[in-house]
Amino acid sequence: VGDGPQRADLEQRFAGTNTHFAGYLKGEKLAAAYASADAFVYASETETMGNVILEAMACGAAVVAPRAGGIPSLVSHGRTAMLFAPGNLEEAVRLTRETLTNGDLRNRLGQAARQKVEGWNWEASVERVRQIYRESIQEFQPRAVKLTLNQHLARVFTSGMVSALHAQAALGRISDQ
Repeated sequence: VGDGPQRADLEQRFAGTNTHFAGYLKGEKLAAAYASADAFVYASETETMGNVILEAMACGAAVVAPRAGGIPSLVSHGRTAMLFAPGNLEEAVRLTRETLTNGDLRNRLGQAARQKVEGWNWEASVERVRQIYRESIQEFQPRAVKLTLNQHLARVFTSGMVSALHAQAALGRISDQ
C-alpha cells in the first residue's frame, strides 16, 4: 500500500513473487488492504508517531517494524508487534519471515494489536486524562498548606503587592463580617 519514486524498482525486484503493489489507498479500501495482509512490514527508522502502524494494528494486521522513533511506545515486542534493531536488515528479514511463516504468532500479534488499539478511543483517552488529574490531586493535596486568615493576611501584606490603602480596605471588610 502506498506509492513513491521507488515503486517501479520495487515492482521489478518482486516480480514473480506473491507481492501485490496496491498503490495509494484510503478509507475502506485501505482498511480492507490492511485486514487482508498477512503482515504489515514497516521499514522507516525516522517515524515519530507511527499512525500507519496504528492503522494496521486497528485492522488486526501483525506488525514488523524498527525499534525506532515513537514506535516502541506504541507496541510491545513479541506481544503486539515484532521489532528489529534499526539498520539491522538481517533481523528485519528474519522477523518478517518468522511472522509470515508462523500462523499462530501472526494471529496472536494481530489480535493483541487490535485489542490494544481499541483501548485508544476518545472516551478512553479522556478517562485516562481524568485519572491523571485525580492521581495528581491526591498526590499533591496533602502537601497543600492551609493558612489561617492571619497567616494569609501576613503573606499578602508583606509581599509588597498590597498598598496600605488596600490593606486598610481589606481589614475594614474583615472587621465588618
